[in-house]
Amino acid sequence: MKRDVRNDRRVQEASEESFPASDPPGWTGGLAGGGHDGNQGGATSPGAALRGSPTPIAADVRVRLVASLNAQLGDGIDLATHIKLAHWNVKGPHFAALHPLFDDLAARMGKHNDLVAERAVTLGGRALGTARQVAACSRLPEYPPDASQGIEHVRLLSERYDRYLEGAREARRLAEDERDAETATVVSDLIAAVEKDAWFLRATLDR
Repeated sequence: MKRDVRNDRRVQEASEESFPASDPPGWTGGLAGGGHDGNQGGATSPGAALRGSPTPIAADVRVRLVASLNAQLGDGIDLATHIKLAHWNVKGPHFAALHPLFDDLAARMGKHNDLVAERAVTLGGRALGTARQVAACSRLPEYPPDASQGIEHVRLLSERYDRYLEGAREARRLAEDERDAETATVVSDLIAAVEKDAWFLRATLDR
């Protein structure tokens, strides 16, 4: 299967953010004794910046999984802000239907982001979600500041949902390749829920 080089770059950047060399040794948590993590406490080992985790997955694999999840989290937080912009700024004859719909979509995306972040932390990493971190890793295009009409917002959000889902499917493939069934399940459930919301938008565009 052909690899997505662009996504690999995003995961690498998220990995550098998730596990910076400047983290103090105390942040490594319970890894000093090795165990399931395969990390003997060396500063240059792949899992040197990981916290302890209940999962038996090797540390170097968890580093890649956490980076992939943080890349997806960046997309999700960015998408949630786009949806709220549409909610705030929508105008036109479809306002009464779209204003509450966009609010519901934003709330659901926030819950999806929580699940992604919590899985990253469960794996021993840390979730990244400041505005600067999100701006650095999100692959969604900027939302046009002059968008106002309802159908225009629906089209813009539909495009961004498609981009979000591309990243989610890549994250699921990585989890499957690494035989992390739990992360694959979390992301699969996420994809199913987000696809449903994307369908709401597509159905609104259907003429």
